[in-house]
Amino acid sequence: MLPKITFLCILNLTLIKGGETMVRCILKNEIETRVLIAEKRGSLKSFAEGIGISQTYLSQILKGTRNPSPNIAHKISKGLDKNINDIFLIRNVTNDNHQLDREEA
Repeated sequence: MLPKITFLCILNLTLIKGGETMVRCILKNEIETRVLIAEKRGSLKSFAEGIGISQTYLSQILKGTRNPSPNIAHKISKGLDKNINDIFLIRNVTNDNHQLDREEA
């Protein structure tokens, strides 16, 4: 069994009554995602080019050093022929760190 590795990315969604609602997007498993990319396109470079981002940016997302926008998270999922919920765990969080628990796994 592959180890489970998670990364957090906070994405600004909207303003509600003076407070921000954020989307926390958690990559479910870096290794499994890398395997899917290898099966789909063979290399990170060709996959990244195919979805319109740089290999460096894709590597940073996979390592958790960069936060993808919702658009990029969607492109990654679509490029793998997966639903975004297959790749990322999505949670809504308010600006005071209370989780709204709209978890879709």
